[in-house]
Amino acid sequence: MKRTGRILWAVLVLAAVTLACSFGSKPKEAQENNSEPAEVQSGGGELGEEFRNEAGGFSLRKAPGYNFQEAIGILNMTAPDATPDAGPGLMVVGGMNTEESTNEQLMEKVKADSGGMQVGKAQKIKVDGLEGLSAEISGEYNGQTIAGRMVVVMVTPLQQFTMLGIAPKDRWKGELEPIFKDVLASVEFFEANPEAMGELEIPAEPAAPEEPAEPAPTRPAAQEPRVDSSGLMRQWASSAKASSEFGSPAWGAMQAAGAPDTTECGDQTTAWASMGMDSVEWLEVYYDVPVYATEVIIHQTYNPSQVVKVELIDTKGQRKTIFTETPAALDFCPDEMSLSLRKTDFLVSGVRITVDQSVLGLGWNEIDAVELAGYPGR
Repeated sequence: MKRTGRILWAVLVLAAVTLACSFGSKPKEAQENNSEPAEVQSGGGELGEEFRNEAGGFSLRKAPGYNFQEAIGILNMTAPDATPDAGPGLMVVGGMNTEESTNEQLMEKVKADSGGMQVGKAQKIKVDGLEGLSAEISGEYNGQTIAGRMVVVMVTPLQQFTMLGIAPKDRWKGELEPIFKDVLASVEFFEANPEAMGELEIPAEPAAPEEPAEPAPTRPAAQEPRVDSSGLMRQWASSAKASSEFGSPAWGAMQAAGAPDTTECGDQTTAWASMGMDSVEWLEVYYDVPVYATEVIIHQTYNPSQVVKVELIDTKGQRKTIFTETPAALDFCPDEMSLSLRKTDFLVSGVRITVDQSVLGLGWNEIDAVELAGYPGR
């Protein structure tokens, strides 16, 4: 993750900027997700009094015991022991844009102005009956991992709503996330009144020394094939391509090349993910040494197993199916899907994997690496 100084400050400024600026240049729209949006679920706690933001066009109930500030239409709720850099805290902003926009464009705008925070893939959500998008956010500051969530809703094509919550990672799940859910569930929308806000002024952040940008996630260096005493060779893919990819290099097809480097189950940038979360997609991986194949091992690191077909690719580019199945949810993750087979009578140089993410409603089936075992040609 990228290091981000002054996390809460950056979020506050990006919220103000998002509210004030127009969408004159439209960002690239995210691929349409046809899955049903999830209704906002309460965290089960009690909230404080209601606050009505006329300029923002929304009302909500305050987080209990939190400090509450409101300025230029932006709400800031922080825990009594919150730090300026990491929270815990909530920020909420709403209001009118000068040009029409969509939820996807608003999410992309907030991501672009996120001050170096990492933003996960967006999923549909409903707030006060209106469809919006929700995504996890994260960052790192002074060696401390930050976790949180953002929600965006275009109430009308011109009226927007953004809510963000961040905290040290060890205080997000058990402490701030339930409060975030409760406050979000209390939100009600109405027509915003821009005249109630007044002129917007964004204070400048004190200058800080620049830190060198961290490189985007890359695959480990290619490894030499391993050969045992019987002559059996095991190797990781050296290249990959896919029907689509959520990003590049993060979540790109090449994340499935090389040895596994995703250490735990989750939505990680170091594994391949398709653009859509409810689509049928394929991943092809290729190897330096063609072999008479005896085994394929697919390392799945998120929402296994939605693999419905596995095909071997010969040196002429022809494919032969070795596995077909319907999607079936697993109780464990990560998963190593091992397919043993009688030694092929043709040399294999690649593997094609098809995933069907439209059946179970789990979202992305992410693949970190694919190992091929077999005997090299003589």
